[in-house]
Amino acid sequence: MLKFKKQEGQEYDKTPAPRITREGEFIAEVVKLEEFQSERGEKEGWAPSVKFIFRVIEDDFFGGFASGLVTSQWHSGNKLDNWLSAMGMKNAGLNETIVPEQLKGKIVKVDINLSQKGFANVKVVRELHPNDRARISANYKPRGTKQAAPQAPVQQAPAPTPAPQPPAQQALPPQPPAQPGTVIDDDSVPF
Repeated sequence: MLKFKKQEGQEYDKTPAPRITREGEFIAEVVKLEEFQSERGEKEGWAPSVKFIFRVIEDDFFGGFASGLVTSQWHSGNKLDNWLSAMGMKNAGLNETIVPEQLKGKIVKVDINLSQKGFANVKVVRELHPNDRARISANYKPRGTKQAAPQAPVQQAPAPTPAPQPPAQQALPPQPPAQPGTVIDDDSVPF
């Protein structure tokens, strides 16, 4: 069972996001979860759904948003269970409560389909593998991090003088090659 708490007065970036214009698999970050109940679902007595909102964080459509609906009833093997497992909640116990804040910022792979009206819908969520990290945009900043303030230029110190080197070792006199069966004395080995 998920718990939801409406947050007041949160600021967000109002820059328009790029529209996702092709279907496929993308690397995305969970940015928001909200409870959703359709009018029909309310009339029919259906359980509410959970609407996951993802932000694409790879270069093709960096910053574009997609959403996906799952039932809020959490059962082993259902869509919600699969999505939560992909987000690292594989070992969640029976009757465990997960709050949306635990999921925000999770990075996953999402399969996006486009609706006839052009909306980006998430159908499948998969676990991110280490080799997928190379696909994440250089523009991506994890949640809670801010741009570093510009720093004053740093004056470069003069190059240090190299430390004195020890005197070169004298080369050993050339030794005749050893013949098969020759015993080599340990004292004659230079190391």
